[in-house]
Amino acid sequence: MTDEDLSTQTAVSAVEEVQANASSLDLTWGLRPAQVNDITGNAVQIILDGDTNLVPAISLIGTLAKGARVWVLKIPPSGSYVVGFAAGPALPGAASFDKFAAVQSKNDVAYASMLQLSGANAATTFIKQRKESRIAYTVVVDAFATAIGAVADIGLQINSTDYSVTSFFFNAAADHRQMTGPGIIDDSASRIPAGTYTVTLRWRRVSGAQINTDNNSRLMFLLWEVAV
Repeated sequence: MTDEDLSTQTAVSAVEEVQANASSLDLTWGLRPAQVNDITGNAVQIILDGDTNLVPAISLIGTLAKGARVWVLKIPPSGSYVVGFAAGPALPGAASFDKFAAVQSKNDVAYASMLQLSGANAATTFIKQRKESRIAYTVVVDAFATAIGAVADIGLQINSTDYSVTSFFFNAAADHRQMTGPGIIDDSASRIPAGTYTVTLRWRRVSGAQINTDNNSRLMFLLWEVAV
């Protein structure tokens, strides 16, 4: 065999080896199922089915949730792109609380947890699936003031931070009134990360007389995840 024949055979063998391993060498386009492991905007870290390594990808279908099942298009050499959901889009997180209150009073400006009838905190577990999302809420709190002119704040505590969600001016004494408010948690400076949180209903007296609840007072709040 001449040197030329040997060189040709070596080249052919190399080409055949590359062809046989094109997929593992990321040399071919391909559509693969995967699971989202982490999210930062449209940049995500995924784990392809059958693999254990984290692979960076760009989402072309908007904000994703951690754990979402997706289809990934691998386009060498530019990278991997999320092009669809493999098991339907992940549902947004939601949670609620609805119980009667304990007999309790608030007469200072520091936030404290509101208590349900059993004496435990008025709290629920909320799973936030996306870092880039925000938390919307609706609260309904029944309370009464000892004297006319009291002002109360209602808050939700998430991850050790109290967020004021509604306030109320009592223009009657010893009369049950509902403090209500819908809105979105103002966390624009630093988004609350994805994760599982205990969300606690809190209150404080801003000014005026003492505010109170009794066993006829209802404590309710609803939380859900929104893309904002």
